[in-house]
Order: sequence, then structure tokens, then C-alpha cells
Amino acid sequence: MFLSTIFMVPLITEDYESVIFKNIIMILFLFLPSALILASTITIHVKRLHDVNISGYWVVLLIMLNRLPLIGIIGIIPLLFLMIKDSSKKDNKYGKYII
Repeated sequence: MFLSTIFMVPLITEDYESVIFKNIIMILFLFLPSALILASTITIHVKRLHDVNISGYWVVLLIMLNRLPLIGIIGIIPLLFLMIKDSSKKDNKYGKYII
């Protein structure tokens, strides 16, 4: 919160170039790592859902549900259930069963 306040609200005495530099720094050190973590988390969730023979589009639906205030809490429950569910013990449409 504090960093976003520093970077987003320029002081009156600052010039335009320093504000642009601060915004670039904010993008490099705050936004890009967050985007990479989000992308890897979604990838892991999709692979896990494919392991239990469920489409990866459910991750998108559950992420959208998590953005709603009260439904978001309820939306976590199916995701947790699907993450702890046993893998399918045979070949499925997403790949072959290994060991």
C-alpha cells in the first residue's frame, strides 16, 4: 500500500521524468513478479485439474467467482476439493496414466 502511494502520487515539486522513472520501477518490481506468480499458479491448477480428468476452464470460473465478495469464500471450497481429490487411475482425455 505504501509503495503504491509513493509511486502513484507524484509530489508537486517533482518533474515529469522522475514520475515516469518511478512508474517504470513500480512495474518492474511489483507488477511483473505478481503476473509471473499468477501465471504459474494458474498453470499448476490447470495441470492438477487435468490430472483428475476435469477441464482447466474451471480454474477461470473459480477465479472469477473468488472476486465476488460472499461467493468468493464459497468458491474456494470446490477448488480445494478438486486439488486434494485423488488422481484418475486410468488414461484420460488429457494424457496417459503414469504409475
